[in-house]
Amino acid sequence: AYRAIDDGDSADTRIALRAQALRLAAEATTAVITAQAGASMLTGCNAERRLREAMFLQVQAQTAVTRTASLSLLQGTD
Repeated sequence: AYRAIDDGDSADTRIALRAQALRLAAEATTAVITAQAGASMLTGCNAERRLREAMFLQVQAQTAVTRTASLSLLQGTD
């Protein structure tokens, strides 16, 4: 994503990269939780904290444009 900025890539390219990074964060968190089963949801477990962080980024850290790109990516319409 930083290279896209340095290379002067379009805003659309950077938004798509942002959406892909957010999706990767959610998928990686889901994989950790699945691997650790129920223990990963216990308060104080690193996986539980990372899940909250990934979900926070999905909800709070997006503009309307990146939210639309994320939704398109999840729906497979990108």
